[in-house]
Amino acid sequence: MEDRLREALFVQRRCERVEPTGRIERIVAAARARADRVFCGQTVECLGDLGAGRLPAWSLI
Repeated sequence: MEDRLREALFVQRRCERVEPTGRIERIVAAARARADRVFCGQTVECLGDLGAGRLPAWSLI
């Protein structure tokens, strides 16, 4: 997945005629972390209060 993110970022930068920066890895890591948070949030939302209440407290941090 990260390889596809990295490649998409390079393609976008090329299309915009912008030199890729040394921050590519940070951008990819931030995108991955955001996707994880969104996915987990949506999953917990689908569980509802009862289902989310059954999850261990540490998993909701």
